[in-house]
Amino acid sequence: MVTSRVALDDRFLIPSEHGPYYLQAFVETGNTDPAIFATLVCDKRTQRGKDGVMISVFFPNNSFGKQSTVTVTLFQPGALRYKAPVKVKN
Repeated sequence: MVTSRVALDDRFLIPSEHGPYYLQAFVETGNTDPAIFATLVCDKRTQRGKDGVMISVFFPNNSFGKQSTVTVTLFQPGALRYKAPVKVKN
């Protein structure tokens, strides 16, 4: 079982006028297996022709401040690689 630690900081924060605030990133894995082990919201995704996982972490208010980081251990059966997360354009 190959896993990857993914760190999401305030660069991945998606602000919202009406809440909730959330972090979101795409991690290319080279796989589309819908089985994803994580303790947050994840979904298989193809983005710009790359197969991977969309990670979303929701906050009830703007409690995620500058200099904060959320670290996630990501596992997807059949993943070929875990590339660095990229910000999703909102």
